[in-house]
This record gives sequence, structure tokens and C-alpha cells, in this order.
Amino acid sequence: MRDDINTWSKQQRAGSIVLISPDGERAGSVEIHDRRRPMRPVRAIVEDLRGDLTVASCERLTTSEGEHAAIVTLRGTDVERTLAIVYGDDFHVLIDGVIGAPERFAAFSRGVRELVEVYKLGLSEHRYRRFFYTPPASWQGLARGMITEWYPLDYPARWASLVVHPARPLGRHEVAARAHVVVHQDVRRWLEEDVPPRHIPLVTGRLRGYIVQADGCHPRSPRRLRLRDIGVLEDDHYRYLLTLESGKAGLDEHRELFRAVLESCVPLPALVHPPRSEAIHTSAP
Repeated sequence: MRDDINTWSKQQRAGSIVLISPDGERAGSVEIHDRRRPMRPVRAIVEDLRGDLTVASCERLTTSEGEHAAIVTLRGTDVERTLAIVYGDDFHVLIDGVIGAPERFAAFSRGVRELVEVYKLGLSEHRYRRFFYTPPASWQGLARGMITEWYPLDYPARWASLVVHPARPLGRHEVAARAHVVVHQDVRRWLEEDVPPRHIPLVTGRLRGYIVQADGCHPRSPRRLRLRDIGVLEDDHYRYLLTLESGKAGLDEHRELFRAVLESCVPLPALVHPPRSEAIHTSAP
């Protein structure tokens, strides 16, 4: 390709910016749709835009700011379309690249990838963030802001819930012992218990932490046994918190499922600072 995509001419359109190759649109164009809401999964976006093109590849990646992203290549006989999605907290950015010159397909795909890797959302590194994990099989999810609640399909007949909270950045001088005390207080909240909470160490890949288990009854329902587990995982930058509430029926199954979800948690990527000259700027000239 004759020029780096970031140096191509820019056109401001309603709701987007288009970068066009100096050799014309057939040689490559990239349209950037910033901060689209509501946030949509990659599969839904691709299905809406693929048309008659075939999905040639799909890859998850991380931007230089540590944000989640994906890049999908769609291919036809003499056209290639590269879709890239960068996710913020409650929005996504869609980068839509199209080229009609087969001899430039490979170079164009690399150029769009480089564009995505340094694309800047400008969000704070030290903020609450969603993270990847494997949801409990055959449970239904309910998103409430950045918190996701999971329930069995036959809830409330099978009384249980699993809640995934956003990862919280660790303070520079945060004391782990104090957090441990707070977790023990939370697990006992609204429970009248006969025995003290149990503390179970847990190490999963690059994350370390523990599960605190408490058994008791709610003051307003003294005959109904409630069991609450809080799972806490940490890396060097974030704390990951998940909770489980269950009745006595199915407790062993629910706790096994809870541990599996904890073990599937993927730590958030660390921030990478690229050279200033590599940063993409999408403002119109």
C-alpha cells in the first residue's frame, strides 16, 4: 500500500469519518463509526454487515489502551471487507474497511489491524471494567449496568443466583487484609448464622484469591436456609468479585458451578503505551 492508513485523506460524514486511499476508494477505504450504542456482540454486527461475503477469519485482540477488540475478515471474489470492533464500557466503535484490489488484500488487512491496535477511546485505566469468563451453562443472564446476574432456567423453583461484578482497580496502597475483613462482613450480611464463615484459598492461572462461604437464615425467613459464597480474585492491577446465593437444594452443584466460573475468569490486559506518532486521530482535518 502506498501510504499508512492513518495518513489517508479524511472525510467527515454523518456519524462517521472515512479514510480514503490516495489511489481511490477501490484501493481502500475505512469508515469509523465512533461510540455506537447499544453495545452489540461481534456475531450480531457481522451477521448484519456480511451480505454475500464469507467469513475468512475472526480474532480477538487488545488495543494499546488495554481495551477489548475483535477483527473479522470478510472475503468475496474481488473484494475484501475488514470489520473491527473496539469495546468501551457501554458502547463500541465500528471500524469498517473495504478494498477492491485483490493484490492489496494482505497489506490492507495489516493496515486496519494496526489502526485498531492503537485506536484510542480515552477512557481511564483506573476504572471498573467488565472481564471475560465462561457463564454457567444453561443459566440465563440479566445485565444491570456493569453487573451481570445469572439464574437457573427454572428460577425461582430452583432458588439460586450467581452475580458477576465488574473488576475493580486496586489502589496503590490498598491493604489486602482490610479487603479480606470487608468480604467476611459482606458474606454475613442479612444472615443469622450458627457457624463462622469458611475461608477457602483459590489460585486460577494468573489470578489468586479465595472463596468465603457462609450458611444461615434471613431474619425475615428463619425457616429458609440461605447459603452465600463470595469469590475474590486478584492480579497486580484489579480485584474480581463474584457472589453465589443458593438454597440447600442443589447446593453442591451450585458451588461446583460457581468454582468453575471463578476458574474461567480471564485477567484484564495491562495497558501498553505506544509511541505518540502511532496513535490514530479521527478528527476531521
